[in-house]
Amino acid sequence: MISRAEFNLYVQNYLKNYPGLSPDDYPKWEDFDQDGDGFITFAEYEQQMAIQMSSEKETQKYSRSTNNDYKIAGLTNLFRETQYADNFDDLFENFFG
Repeated sequence: MISRAEFNLYVQNYLKNYPGLSPDDYPKWEDFDQDGDGFITFAEYEQQMAIQMSSEKETQKYSRSTNNDYKIAGLTNLFRETQYADNFDDLFENFFG
């Protein structure tokens, strides 16, 4: 599980690696903390990333902007890394070594 502070740090570091993404492109804390307990479990995180990817792919069908391409590329990479990780430690290690 991660806290809001850990989540915010992770998002800041992730966005540094993908300058085409803005903070508005990344799902919000509230999207991930589905049970509202103040923490995000890795299962909640995986579930929200799947929802986000599905939504963005649908949006991409109707948008051909360069900004949308950056967003899809960043989210696709994030979703892929999420699928390869067993927990947040693995995910963080994959991204930030």
